[in-house]
Amino acid sequence: GRSVGALIAWDPRAAREVWRVEHRHLANGGTLSTAGGLVFQGTGGGSMRAYRASDGEQLWEAPTGTGVIAPPISYAIDGEQYVAVVAGIGGGMGLASGDPPTAVLESGNAGRVLAWKLGGDARLPAPDPARSLLARPVAAIDAPLDAARVESGRRVYTRHCGHCHGPHAISGGVVPDLRRSLPPIYDALPAIVQGGSLLARGMPGFAGILDDAAVADVRQYLLSRRAALVAEAAPEPPADRAGSGGNVEESD
Repeated sequence: GRSVGALIAWDPRAAREVWRVEHRHLANGGTLSTAGGLVFQGTGGGSMRAYRASDGEQLWEAPTGTGVIAPPISYAIDGEQYVAVVAGIGGGMGLASGDPPTAVLESGNAGRVLAWKLGGDARLPAPDPARSLLARPVAAIDAPLDAARVESGRRVYTRHCGHCHGPHAISGGVVPDLRRSLPPIYDALPAIVQGGSLLARGMPGFAGILDDAAVADVRQYLLSRRAALVAEAAPEPPADRAGSGGNVEESD
């Protein structure tokens, strides 16, 4: 896949790049360098890695169960060294990245504190299906869509909604992915967006900012994005055998 992020080692004296590691995801973790010549970093894709500080060669990797944006730390107890990190996507970049890795979707972005040491044998728990965004199928909603209103809704969404819910209505995994909402949510948008019915859960109200027409257009846009998601997940239709070189009889 394409690279949208990178870990770059920079020589400040020579003012030049020494090495880089390309990342598939935009939101990745901070770094920790050690006296032993290692650089540790968590990735947005759901892993902790150790690189050789001199040339960036990857030496070690372990799963984290969800994306990481925090920097790791190191400490010692009775002469034994540990590396620890907070795992979980969050913050502005996590909200707006619109690039949810599979680990985030499978775990429901289940945050945890992880620590490693030489010889450690702990294992991550299996993802909880009740939290998974992939375990629940997205059912199609039969609703007429007007292209002009979908485009109007896209513009409204991009200006007022996309900073948190993600570009193109693709959530980064921190807040709900509005393509995957339960069907009644779309009918409740006026109460949610204008009435502030979910204010206690962190969803601000837009009364006086978005009128009825704007909210209705956003609904059209979200339904169009849901339809696109359903289409992506649909199995390929069987091949047409009649057009594959077999004998076909024609009659007038």
